[in-house]
Amino acid sequence: MPLVLHAGSTNKYPFKALIAAEYSGVKVKLVKDFEMGVSNKTPEFMKMNPIGKVPVLETPDGPVFESNAIARYVTRVKADNPLYGSSLIEYVSGVRIVWVLKDLFVASYVLKFAGFKILCWFIKGLFGSDV
Repeated sequence: MPLVLHAGSTNKYPFKALIAAEYSGVKVKLVKDFEMGVSNKTPEFMKMNPIGKVPVLETPDGPVFESNAIARYVTRVKADNPLYGSSLIEYVSGVRIVWVLKDLFVASYVLKFAGFKILCWFIKGLFGSDV
């Protein structure tokens, strides 16, 4: 069974899964004519994700939803995927980079909406030091 991704072609969330699949050499078919608000409310779709959110990936193992989970699934389909590194330490180094970047992304929003003092508190919590 091929991997089938349910989401609209203009939805931004499936892109990370499609990019991960492309770099991993995994074929993922995007459902044609997916219409948000219609396709994701059908009984068939609701069996895959009772919340009705997209994207959802149909796999031989069962449905996977949430874009980060889908991206991780497609990168793990092939055991020798270079995106995971050649050792456990390379893998956790990559995961650490992703989480730091995510935290920095959050930090930019904290600065924009809450101000510098709150950002300093946030950074102190991240790195355990004074700013």
